Amino acid sequence: MGNTFEETLEWLLIEDHGVMAKTKDGEMVGYLFFASPIENLFGLRDGAYAPLGGTWVKPDLPSKDRKRIMTNLLSYQLDKLSQSDITSFAIDTFSKDKDITETLTFSGFGICKACSILEIKDKAPFTTDITSRTAINSQSAASSSAGINSQSAASSSAGINSQSGPITISELEYSTKNKEKIFTLIEELSLHLLKSPCFKVIDMAEYSRQFSEDYSDRTKRVFIAKQNEEIIAMLTLTKAGENHVSCAEDVINISDMFVKEEFRGTKIAQKLVAYVYDIAKDEGNKFLAVEYETTNLIAANFWSKYFSPYAFTFARKIDERIMKWH
Repeated sequence: MGNTFEETLEWLLIEDHGVMAKTKDGEMVGYLFFASPIENLFGLRDGAYAPLGGTWVKPDLPSKDRKRIMTNLLSYQLDKLSQSDITSFAIDTFSKDKDITETLTFSGFGICKACSILEIKDKAPFTTDITSRTAINSQSAASSSAGINSQSAASSSAGINSQSGPITISELEYSTKNKEKIFTLIEELSLHLLKSPCFKVIDMAEYSRQFSEDYSDRTKRVFIAKQNEEIIAMLTLTKAGENHVSCAEDVINISDMFVKEEFRGTKIAQKLVAYVYDIAKDEGNKFLAVEYETTNLIAANFWSKYFSPYAFTFARKIDERIMKWH
């Protein structure tokens, strides 16, 4: 691929992955490359995806020049890709780069995903009644639990009726039976995402295969909230990230979270996150990260209270009828 960053970019260009902008003197001032094609990226047609770091415009240029360069890069790439019958596009970019985010917005792209992060400090910024907990480690398969005082939860403004029984939070040991229990909640989550305004379709067969593989080898760890032996909420934790920020050694990622509808508004989500926050801190992590669909309004409202976005995924789908003009 090349020994330097520019050599790698040149390789990407040779492999027809992207386009580079240079001055007359040969100075690189911007680039945009996609990984393509990706089958059924949005819908039933192939799409192209530019990962975080796949878009760059020289930062010390005037804002109007940066926007012009980004517009030209985008126009060239979309025209070339559309001629290959690619009609869906997704681009990851840093949230603080206003010139690029504004150019994407005015080019018909919209935000569909937020990548957010929270620095781990001494005290979690969540409401929690948890007094003790012990996570499963590599030497022990014992499940841990942390009781939540039902009376204190009931007395809070969003408390759970103590007559329903105490709630415990624990890390769930892997077993086929436990996997089946978790998948009941994941299926409910997939149905939730199908609804307006999210309209997100999950390939459950592929998700089930990957989840089973990650859960069985503990690449993905599962934490649950339980009441009267019923699992009412779940959260998964993994070191595997989606970009070079979330893959950093001192970052751990929340990859799934779901609370049953009848228990929403009872601070179960805060308690689950507070639980894994303390575990992440004890295991030496410096940051807790999460990615969420911005059209999943319940999730977006929750995560934005505590986590700060560092990147957005912008998406656009063009009218397939344009194909007849190519």
